[in-house]
Amino acid sequence: MCFAISFATPLLQYATFAAATPAILTPWQPVSNVISGAAMPVLTNEFATTIQLYQWGLVPSWAKLPTMGKNMYNTKYENLVEKPALQAIYKYRRCLVPVTSFSVKMPVVKGSSKNNIPEIKEYYANQHQYLHLCGIWETWGEGLQTFSIITYNVADAYYPYICTADAKKEWLCSGVVGLNVLQKMRKMW
Repeated sequence: MCFAISFATPLLQYATFAAATPAILTPWQPVSNVISGAAMPVLTNEFATTIQLYQWGLVPSWAKLPTMGKNMYNTKYENLVEKPALQAIYKYRRCLVPVTSFSVKMPVVKGSSKNNIPEIKEYYANQHQYLHLCGIWETWGEGLQTFSIITYNVADAYYPYICTADAKKEWLCSGVVGLNVLQKMRKMW
């Protein structure tokens, strides 16, 4: 699973890169090794040129408690295909999560000499660049904005979909987007 992300750059530097405007009124500092539950900058299909802070961990509007989000930091592609509630969120509420790096927890190899401790692989953007992870977002209750990163399976490890520069406009459009758009953004690690 994609379990840690970093945004280790000043927000205004990213705003210049993305030609976007921060909607954040409070100062925000670069962070490394962000985990579920933390606030992160996102671009949404609703406001594609405005950087907003959303909480990492999707809390669906129908959830009884916001604590549900701590377990929904990733959304597997197969769940988008199979679960109607997630399909509705995907169709109308997509986002991009800019990061400078992300970590993937690799599956434990049985009988390995590492005492069954999973290996962590880290992936980094090129210097002065960003990776835009594809996600879905939702509003819970009276305005709690949350998101989840969409992942796909490669050899029992889940990697995020990374939006390419040419797919950004289509991903952030206000209309309905089919799941085939994600297939264009799969990268074989």
